[in-house]
Amino acid sequence: MAFEVWNQHKLEVRMESEAYDWVLYCIEEQFGVDNWEELTREQVDEIYAYANDEEGYFAPYVQSALINQCDNWYGENPDE
Repeated sequence: MAFEVWNQHKLEVRMESEAYDWVLYCIEEQFGVDNWEELTREQVDEIYAYANDEEGYFAPYVQSALINQCDNWYGENPDE
């Protein structure tokens, strides 16, 4: 029998969740908000620019958590 790592999809979901929580904590602390909905467009633009900075280092899942949440915010606030 060959070695196999089981349930990798569960690990992936857990890591994505941890990254999201970590990112949200950083945003709450740095911008003084309680959730994403309280951010202004300028703040979300700043986060989005940071996430797309090719010179920055991002731990696995951090960049995707930032971009996905910014995209969600933009989708929910098209007129801001």
